[in-house]
Amino acid sequence: MHDQKMTMLDDLVVKIISYLPLKFVIQCKVLNKDFYARISGPKFLQTLSQRQKISTLISSLNRSVSETIHKISLNSVPASHYFETTTLPVRINILAISKGLVLIDFNESKNFCILNPITGAHHLIRYPDRASYCRLSVPGFIVDYPTSDHYMLVIASGICEPFERDGYNFSVLSSELSGVWREIPLRMNIHEPFHLHVTKPVYVNDSFHWLRWKGGVLAFHTKKEKAIIIDLPELTIMDYDNPFSREWLGVTHGLLTLVCTYEKFLVIATYDYGSNEWSVSHSITIDFIMGLDYYNYCFPVWIDDSERVFFLVEYPWAHDHDSKINNYKITADLKNCLGIFKYDFYAFAPTLASVHTRLSHVVHRKHLSSITATLDELKRFIRES
Repeated sequence: MHDQKMTMLDDLVVKIISYLPLKFVIQCKVLNKDFYARISGPKFLQTLSQRQKISTLISSLNRSVSETIHKISLNSVPASHYFETTTLPVRINILAISKGLVLIDFNESKNFCILNPITGAHHLIRYPDRASYCRLSVPGFIVDYPTSDHYMLVIASGICEPFERDGYNFSVLSSELSGVWREIPLRMNIHEPFHLHVTKPVYVNDSFHWLRWKGGVLAFHTKKEKAIIIDLPELTIMDYDNPFSREWLGVTHGLLTLVCTYEKFLVIATYDYGSNEWSVSHSITIDFIMGLDYYNYCFPVWIDDSERVFFLVEYPWAHDHDSKINNYKITADLKNCLGIFKYDFYAFAPTLASVHTRLSHVVHRKHLSSITATLDELKRFIRES
């Protein structure tokens, strides 16, 4: 009877712990071995992940290394405290955020780094051996948390240089497979240079998706290790000469989602893998895109899974389009914060997703101290939300 009461009490304590902020959950792990096992178990992690909400957007310059990182805290009070900036010891690029893990490019030392800013654990990964990392090959990053607690990094590039028209090569690194790069060349008759769009890839249907510069979507299935080209719907208008393109990918309700803006129109379409067809969910006339040209920027910075698209429109404003009510509104004043440069924004929700530190690459001593200092500052900056 005594043991049963103690078990019930422990269960109650664990339930209470699941409601605490993650930084306090981590501290509870040291109470004793039993609590450590319970808090590290998949059932607890599943409960914990369901209660963690996206509270922060982290941004860095689109496909460019920078010493400056921005943070927007959603629903902050007072509203004036929502935007913060930090300066790092070295220039980096944040490439992706998935399930609480941040993918960082340390270009100077030719390393990627996977960081959990909550636990502080990190995994350093050298660039693939096949060639020096090409900045036009936008990495895809996905974390399978809390199901298996593994992650995968995929870089797409052309097979045949300099023409690069014989297909695609995929450099794949999985924490489940010893964290070693594998090269998967897939021959495809693509008829034009392989260049992929500079916007970030998205993951849905077990596949990474990249917009191609000359039209279509490249999809790489991570389990079947096969690739296909998905044609874009006829409604799209690609402006090949404009580096600030008007098409972006996202995921809403588990579907691949395409957002297009041109002239005075916003069009949102979703792709159904069952029927292999695009369907237009929204077509809206909007005023803030009027006059879009080479010097007037308007682009989504974040597409969330509740049918909202956040736009950064020629500073000073950001707009939030809610497709449920078919309307948009100004959500924040970014005057003098981001300027006219194009930024990538990544939604961050804290988790206890594991980082496989045992697989970490050994870094040259001349880079180690600056990398360590940069990771310390990133942890501080992201935690204080």
